[in-house]
Amino acid sequence: MRRSQDEPFQILRYLLTLPPIVFSTAYFHQCYIASNTPGACISAQSRTAGTISGYVFDSCYVTYTSTYGSSFGLSYLGRPYNNFSTAIYMNSYIDKHINAAGWQVWQTNNPQTSDVTFAEFNNTGPGSWQAGTSRASFATNLTATQASQYTLGSWIGDSSWIDMTAYNYVPSYNWTATSAPASGTTTGPSGSTSTSTVNAHPDSGTEPPQYAVLVSPNGAVNGSYSNVTAALASLPSDNTNQTIFIYAGTYNEQLPSINRPGAVRFIGYTQGSPGKNYTDNQVTISFARGLSVSPLPAGHSDAETATVQTASNRISFYNLNIINSDNLDGSEASYVTLAASIYGNDIGFYACSFNGWQDTLLTGATAGYQYYESCYLGGAIDFIWGYSKAYFKGCTIGAKRASSAITAQSRASASAIGGYIFDQCLFTAAPDATVDLTNKVYLGRPYSAYALVVIKNSYIDKIINPSGWKIWGATDPRTDHITFAEYNNVGPSNWENNVAARKAFGNATLLTSDTYSLASVMDSTSWIDQTYSNGIVTPQPSTVTAPSGGNITVGGSSAYNGTVPPTGALIVSKQPIAGQTVYGSIQDALNAAPTSSKTNATIFIYPGTYEEKLIVNKSGSTIFMGYSDATDDYSSNQVTIQQSYGEDTQGDGSDVDAATVYATGNYFYAYNVNFRNNNGTQQNIASLGFAVKSSKYAFMHGCQIYGNQDTLYISGSMFTFKTYIEGNIDFIFGAGAGYFLNSTIAPNEDGDSITAQKRTTNTTKAGFVFDQCSILPATGVNAAGWKNVSLGRPWNNFANVAYVDSFLFSGVGAAGWDQWSKSAPQTDGVSYGEYHNYGPGASTCGRASFSSQLTDAQVVQYQLSNFFLTTSWIDFSVVDVQPFVPGIGSAPPGCVTSSTVSSLTASSTSLLSSSTASLVTVYTTKTYTDNEIASTTVSNGASTSTSTLVVTENDGTTVTPSPILKTSFVKATSFVTSTLTQAPSTVTIKSTETVFQTVSSAGKASTIKSTQTVLATSTVSGKPATIFSTVTILATSSYTPKPSVVKATTTVYIVSTSTPKPVTITDNQGSLSTVYSTITPKAASTTSTLSISGANVVKTTSLKGSTSTVSVTSFKTTTKKTTVTCSPTPAARLLRRALFGRAAGTTTITVNTTLTAFPKTSTISLAGSTFYATATRTSSIFPASTLKASTSTVLSTSFATASSIVTESASAATVSSIVTKSSVVTEAQPASTITSIAYVTAYTTVSEGGSTMSSLKTVSSVVTETEPQTISTSYKVITSTSVQTAAQQTVTFVNSADSTVRSTTTLPASTSTIFKTVTAKGSTVTSTVSGTVATKTTTVKATSTVYSTATKSSSGAPACTA
Repeated sequence: MRRSQDEPFQILRYLLTLPPIVFSTAYFHQCYIASNTPGACISAQSRTAGTISGYVFDSCYVTYTSTYGSSFGLSYLGRPYNNFSTAIYMNSYIDKHINAAGWQVWQTNNPQTSDVTFAEFNNTGPGSWQAGTSRASFATNLTATQASQYTLGSWIGDSSWIDMTAYNYVPSYNWTATSAPASGTTTGPSGSTSTSTVNAHPDSGTEPPQYAVLVSPNGAVNGSYSNVTAALASLPSDNTNQTIFIYAGTYNEQLPSINRPGAVRFIGYTQGSPGKNYTDNQVTISFARGLSVSPLPAGHSDAETATVQTASNRISFYNLNIINSDNLDGSEASYVTLAASIYGNDIGFYACSFNGWQDTLLTGATAGYQYYESCYLGGAIDFIWGYSKAYFKGCTIGAKRASSAITAQSRASASAIGGYIFDQCLFTAAPDATVDLTNKVYLGRPYSAYALVVIKNSYIDKIINPSGWKIWGATDPRTDHITFAEYNNVGPSNWENNVAARKAFGNATLLTSDTYSLASVMDSTSWIDQTYSNGIVTPQPSTVTAPSGGNITVGGSSAYNGTVPPTGALIVSKQPIAGQTVYGSIQDALNAAPTSSKTNATIFIYPGTYEEKLIVNKSGSTIFMGYSDATDDYSSNQVTIQQSYGEDTQGDGSDVDAATVYATGNYFYAYNVNFRNNNGTQQNIASLGFAVKSSKYAFMHGCQIYGNQDTLYISGSMFTFKTYIEGNIDFIFGAGAGYFLNSTIAPNEDGDSITAQKRTTNTTKAGFVFDQCSILPATGVNAAGWKNVSLGRPWNNFANVAYVDSFLFSGVGAAGWDQWSKSAPQTDGVSYGEYHNYGPGASTCGRASFSSQLTDAQVVQYQLSNFFLTTSWIDFSVVDVQPFVPGIGSAPPGCVTSSTVSSLTASSTSLLSSSTASLVTVYTTKTYTDNEIASTTVSNGASTSTSTLVVTENDGTTVTPSPILKTSFVKATSFVTSTLTQAPSTVTIKSTETVFQTVSSAGKASTIKSTQTVLATSTVSGKPATIFSTVTILATSSYTPKPSVVKATTTVYIVSTSTPKPVTITDNQGSLSTVYSTITPKAASTTSTLSISGANVVKTTSLKGSTSTVSVTSFKTTTKKTTVTCSPTPAARLLRRALFGRAAGTTTITVNTTLTAFPKTSTISLAGSTFYATATRTSSIFPASTLKASTSTVLSTSFATASSIVTESASAATVSSIVTKSSVVTEAQPASTITSIAYVTAYTTVSEGGSTMSSLKTVSSVVTETEPQTISTSYKVITSTSVQTAAQQTVTFVNSADSTVRSTTTLPASTSTIFKTVTAKGSTVTSTVSGTVATKTTTVKATSTVYSTATKSSSGAPACTA
C-alpha cells in the first residue's frame, strides 16, 4: 500500500525492510538497512514534478541478513517509482550485496529514469561507488557542495520536532559488524566510538573503530574486504580522515601508492596495546619483488619493489609486519628488495616491523618528516636509507650481513631537511642472521657528502665495528661535510669502549650534549602519537649465557608412520595413485611447490629410484619425505635419488656442481631418503651425494648419503640423526657447521681422511661434531688389514673437528689424524679433539701431536646447545637419542711404555714374618703407568768459536754464462678475403583481420569422418596364425537434426611483389686464444778437456733433459649466422579498448656464412747457446765428476693475428607474405543434407592354445542427415601470399679470432763450448765443447666456432612490435 504525498516528513532511526516505497520526504539517519532477499531494490520513491520529496540515507549501514544467502552483487540501492524519483545515499557503508551498477530501472520496457535524482556521496564499503565502478548512467556522484543540500537542516528544514538527543546517540550495534549474524536481524557488539582524527591513538587493537573500512582474510568478516588494496580503493578522494582496520592474517599483496588528500590510519589487529610493541603483531603484509641494480635498468627505480608505498601526508600505521620476501637470504647480489618506500610528509609508524635484505626502508621525500616508534627494522645492506628527516624512538635495528652499513643517508646541503636521529634504540644482530657478526657491521656510511646520522641514548651491541662508521667507497669517500654523531650510548661497541678506533675513523663526533631533541628536529609534534613515548625503555640485546654444560633435552620418536603422506603434501610416484594428483619426478613436484617463504613445500615420495639431479632453492622450507615402513632404520629406506656425475677437483669447476642434491634454499629437511652419486672412484674426481650452501640449513633423519671423494659438502649448517654417510677422500668437507648424532660414518677405502674442515677464523661458529656415532668400514667392503683411516686432515689452519663417545673401528690409524700435505701441513692452529671414544681404533697412544684428548670443561663447546647459533630449525620431534653431556662414556685406557714397566699387570711382593706372633705384616709393591709431560730447561754458558778460512785464488778472469732461459715473441698477421653469393630467402608474414558480413546460401552437403579403434582379446583352440582382414559396412539413415552452427574455413592466396633497397652491413667478430708449447730438450753431453801441468784430464758430464713452455697465439674457424628482420623499436604500451590498424609487412632475410681459417704452420729455430766460464781456485782434480741434471724453462709467446674479410653478396631474395584474414560470416541456409562417413577399425587378437590370430577390421558407415534451414555463423580465414623480391645485398664481415693450442717440442742434444781455467799446482786445464743449432718445427692447427647474430633492417622496413 502506497502512502499519500501529504503525509508529514519523517526521520527514521532504525529500519529493517525491503523496500521502503513511500511518497513522503524521509531522512534516514544511522539506520541499519538489511536486505533479506537477493535481486531486490531497497527503495522505490515517487515524486510529483515541481515538489520536494525523496529519501536521504545519511550515515547508514546498508548490509544483508543471514537469510540473504551467498549470491552477492545482485541487489540495488533503488529503482524509480516514477520519472521524478529521488534517493540519496551519503556518508554510509554499502556492503557487497549491492550490484556494481548501484541502481536499477523500473522495468526494461518502462525504465522511468528521465528525470530521476539517484545520487551518492562519500560512501565506503565494497558496494560503494568506487573508481572504475560501472555505475548506472542515470546516477550521480555528488560533490561536497552538491551534497550539502541533503543535510538534515537543508532537507528537512524545521527539525524542532525531532528528538535530537536520540539523533546523537551512538547505535547499540557495531557499525562495522565483526561477523555474519546468526539469524534474521543483524546486531553486534558495540564498537569504538573514536573517529579517525589525524593523530588519534587507537582505542583497541581487537575492535575496529566507528566508520572504519574492514579487511579480513578472504573477506571472512561481514562487511570486510579480502585485501588491503581493495580497501584503499574504496576510500573517497577527499579531505576526510579514514581508518582501515585489518584483521589478523597474512596478506600477500603489493599495495598501490597511498595517495589521497585526507589522512589515513591503518590499524593491525593486536591483542596488546596498539602501537606499543611489535612482538604482539598478528597482521603481515608480504610481497616478493626485487630489482637488480647492477646496473639499474633504464626507466626503473628501487621504489617500485616496495611492499608498502606512501605518497601523501598524515598517514599512520599501527602493528603491521611489512615484508619483502624476495631474496631474504641475500643469495642474489646487487638486488634491492624494499619493504617500504615512504614519500609524503608527517608519516608515522608505531610498533611496526620491516624486513628485507638490501634497502629495506626508503625514506624518500627530500622535504618530508617521518616518525618510527617501537618498531623493528631488519636488513643487510644500507637497509635504512634515503633523504627524509626521520626520528627513530625505541626501535630495534637488526643487521644480517657482515661488512655492511645499517644507514645510508643523503642530504643535498648542510641546510637541507634530511637526517636520521636514533633515540633509545638497540643496534644488534637480526634474529634471522646466519653468521657471526661480531665487530663486522657499521652504523652507517654517507650516501652524500652532507649525510646526517645521530645515535643517542641507545644500546650499541657487539656487532658494530670498533670504528663505528665507514666511508662510502675507497675512491669516493663522501666525508667532506658529513655529521656522524653519538651521545650517551651504552653497550660493548659504544664510543667510550672504542675511543681509539672511533678517532681513527676521523669523521665522527662524540657530542657533549643532546642538541637533537624531537621537538627541535621535527616540523611539528602535533601529528605524532606520543601515547607511550615517555615510558619507553631502551631495548636490550637477547641474553647470551656462556656455555655451562647444559644441553637440549629431546623427547621425540624416530619411529612413526612413514607410509601416509601428510595433509597438503605434493605426491611423487612411479605409478598413478587413485584419487591423487601425482608427479612423475621430484623436479616436477618442486616446480609445482609454492614459492612463498612462509609456506612449507612438503614432497612425499613413494618407493623407487629417481634418476635426478636437483637444486632445491625455495626461499622457505622444503621437505622431502621418503615412503618408509621403518623410519628408525635407514637400511630399510625405499626411496633413492641418484645420478652419476663427477667434477674434476683440479679443474675450473666447483665441487658442488657434482652434487646429486644441492640445498640452496633457506631450510631443507629430508626423512628416509637415500642420496647417491654413482660416479666411481677416479682420482681427483668429486662425486657428491649432497651439499648445503652457506648460510642455509639442512636436517636429515634416517637418510643415507653415498659418494666417493667429497661425498658431503657442508658450507651452511647441517644436523643428521641416524644417518649413514659413505665415501673416501675427505668425504665430509666444508667450511660450515655439521653435527652428526647417532649416525654411521663409513669410509670405503683405506688410507683416506674422513673429514676436511676449515673455518674462516678460530672463533667462527663452524666445525664438525660426531656425537655417539659409529666409524665403521662401508657396507660390503673387506676392511681386513686396514690401518690408515684418518679422522680428519685440516683444509686450513682453523679446522675444527671433535669425536665424542663414538666407536672407532680398528682401521683408524694410530695417529688418528693427518696433516694436509707434507709441504703444507696446516696443523699449527687446528682444533682436533677426542672425548671418551671407544673401540679398537680409539687408543690414544701415538696420537698426532696437533690433536688432543678433551677434558669435561673443553668438550662443553661442542655440545649441541652451544655448537650452533640457534637450534630452532632442528626437528626434535623425531630425535630420541639424547645429545651428549660432559661425563658421558669413559676415557680409553692409558698407554704402556718400555721405560716404565714391561706389562700392564701390577707386580707385588709379599713378606711374611717367621715369628709366631698373631700379627702379620704384608708389604705390597704396585707399579702403575702414568702419562706425564716432562719439561727440561737447559741454560748454556757463553761460548766462543774461532774459525780460519784460507782461500787461494788465481787472479784470472771468471766468466758467468747467461741463463739458457729464452723468451721469444712472434707476431704474424694474415688476411683472407672471400666473396659469397647468398641464395634467395623466403620470409612469411602473417596478419589477421576480422570481417563481419551476412550471407544467404543454399544448403550444402557435408561429409563428416570419424575413426575409432577397438581392441578385443579372446582365446580359442587352434594353430598359430595371423589373419588381417578388412570389412567395410555401409549404412544410410536419414533424420532431421536441430539447427546447428557450422564453422568453415576459406583460404585465398594473393601474390604481390616488392623490391627493398640493397643494404650493406659490416660486422666484426673475434675472440682470444692462447697457444702453449712445451719444449723438452734431450739429454746433453758435455766434453771437457782440462790441462793440469801439461797433463790432459778428460771429463764427460751427462745432463738431464730440460723443459720449456712456449705461448703462441693463432686463429680459429668462425661460423656466423646473421638474421635480418625489422627496425627494432621499444615495446608499445598496452592501451585498453583501443583498436589499431595492421602493421605493414616486414622483410626477414637470413644470411648464413661459414669461414674456416687454418692456423699457419710455424717453424721455430732455436740457436745453440755458447757459455764461457773461467774459474780460478785451489782445488783437487779427480779423474771424473758428474754434473747435476739441469732444467731450463723457455717461455715463447707468439701472437698470431688472423683477420679475414668476407664479402657476402646475396642474389635477389624472394619474400613470401601470408596475410590471414578472419571473417565472421552469418549464413542463412535452407534445408541441407549432411553425409557422415564413420570408420571403425577393430584390432582383434585371438589366442588358440599357444597360437595367436590377429584380425584387423575396418567398418565404414555412411549416414545421410537432412537438416531444415539453419542459421550458421561461419568463421573464415583468408590467407594471402605475397612475394617480395629483395635486391641483391652485399654483406661484408671482418673476422678475427685468436685460439689456444698446446704443443710439446723435444730438442736434440745440444753442444756447448765451455772455457774453464783452473789453477792446480800451477797448471791450467781447458775444456772445449762444440754445439750445433737445435731446430724444432711445430705445426699447429686449431679450429673453434663463434656464433653471433647481427640484425639489420631493409629500407622502409616497419618497426618491430612486441
